[in-house]
Amino acid sequence: MRVLAGIPRAAVLGATTLFSAALLMITGACAGEPLDIQPFLMERDAEVLLARSAAPPAIGREATVQVLTARGFETVATGSNGFVCMVERSWSGPAAFSGDRSVFLNPRVKAPICYNAPAVETVMPRQALKTRLALEGAAAETIRREVDRGLADGSLPVPPPSAMAYMLSAGQYLSDRAKKGMPHLMLYIPYATNEEWGGFVPGTPQAFVLYGEGSPEAVVIVPSSRFVELSEVGG
Repeated sequence: MRVLAGIPRAAVLGATTLFSAALLMITGACAGEPLDIQPFLMERDAEVLLARSAAPPAIGREATVQVLTARGFETVATGSNGFVCMVERSWSGPAAFSGDRSVFLNPRVKAPICYNAPAVETVMPRQALKTRLALEGAAAETIRREVDRGLADGSLPVPPPSAMAYMLSAGQYLSDRAKKGMPHLMLYIPYATNEEWGGFVPGTPQAFVLYGEGSPEAVVIVPSSRFVELSEVGG
């Protein structure tokens, strides 16, 4: 190593060591530690039942079901109607990107959802990306950036207006604030605005854009009349 004029060799070596250590710390912070998945896992049969209860019983019973594992979501039951039901975790929903880590990684959140075939093809890839990055330890900001990049470059498809999902389970827990929330349908209608849907009036049963208003990720929420009990899809 070349020693700079007037600077002792020991000082140069010490500074180099400190710089290397700092670089390693920065690199590690950017990469993130892999997520401890254990608090987010469920007993498999219970997760399958909860997933199926996201949809009307006639749909949920015949749907494909995925459950969360340390490797991501995996199919444990193959259905016959084109729907895929699963229990999404906290990093999948819009509240995850509020900047509050307790919302982003909240093991209490269990969000049963059942996607129709168009949503399986166009929405689930986005959700799968979120899960992969979360399991790798990525921050919410990183996941948001990667989703935006995927939509911009076409590696993540934009849903057609026919893409939708059911969220009707009586067993859902959407956030510490919303708790169980309300039973509803989710319509993935790119660039939808609340003005197009009659304006958003809180506390009324009308449809409204929950997330991504005016963007490719716009989601229109349509309230449903009742929850689906787990007993209706069990057996």
